[in-house]
Amino acid sequence: MKKQTSVFRLTPIHFCLLYFILIFCTCLIEKIENRKKENISFSYLPELSDPDLPGIPEAPAFILFQQGDSPADRRMESILAQWAQNEKDSIYVTKVNLSKHIELGKKFRISGTPSIIICKNGDEINRILGIVPLANLKTIYKKLNKE
Repeated sequence: MKKQTSVFRLTPIHFCLLYFILIFCTCLIEKIENRKKENISFSYLPELSDPDLPGIPEAPAFILFQQGDSPADRRMESILAQWAQNEKDSIYVTKVNLSKHIELGKKFRISGTPSIIICKNGDEINRILGIVPLANLKTIYKKLNKE
């Protein structure tokens, strides 16, 4: 008597199931990684409490204007906080919440967030709109220090 061997054959339904399992796992891993990034990468900058801009140093100061808690605002704050922590020279970086300081937003004519106003002695010398990579911020800072 011959021993019968059964052969397992893959059918299209097997490939469909495998495909859906792969998509599910990918989405699950992405959600987990995004939560980790939100918790780790978001660093707090000191918030400007007095709208008269006291204590702004003679060197260029970067003031981040943000409204609410949007991902773009948080991303730009994270970039600035990372730069302030890693920079050898001390860089003055602070943030302003426009929902608390409406008059300061009007003074600097802020139309959208995130916006960075670069001040020297309380006067605006440059303006940056949107999310800017760290390398570009460093280049702008070097140019301003040469002037």
